[in-house]
Amino acid sequence: MIISPRLMLAGAIAAIVVATVTAQEVRIGNLKTELSELRSTTARQREAAVTAAISVLKARLLEGERRARLTQEALDDERTKRENLAADHAAAVGAGEQLRAAATRAARRCAGAADSTDAGGGAPTFDTGMVLADVLSRMEARGADLADLAGRRGLAGETCERERDALTTP
Repeated sequence: MIISPRLMLAGAIAAIVVATVTAQEVRIGNLKTELSELRSTTARQREAAVTAAISVLKARLLEGERRARLTQEALDDERTKRENLAADHAAAVGAGEQLRAAATRAARRCAGAADSTDAGGGAPTFDTGMVLADVLSRMEARGADLADLAGRRGLAGETCERERDALTTP
């Protein structure tokens, strides 16, 4: 039996169609596998990027907390030192007032024993003891003011240095 050319042509076309469909199915299967692998790789890369970003943010947060803690410690230390300085200043002022009072009493005792006029009846002379007590009193008051100012400025400088170190030291 001889096969007609039309039948052979139809068979050839059918074989070509079957081969093409099979090739496309294989190609589609390969593309699906490649797409799946690409999605998996992308997901892993995205997860790694998110993990890295979280690590960076945690490090920044910890650094910020460290700086805030050091700054707060510096401020607390300054407050404590300022309170101690105020107590020391109050004690020094009290001692100075006692010394001024003692100097004034001593000057008055000395003034009572001396005559304030010349033997010739001239103008009264200055009471040197009272002048000395007044000068010493003013010197002590100014010294206390300067010591208080120096103490406050020293504390402010120390606090500023500690805060700068907290912000610049990793």
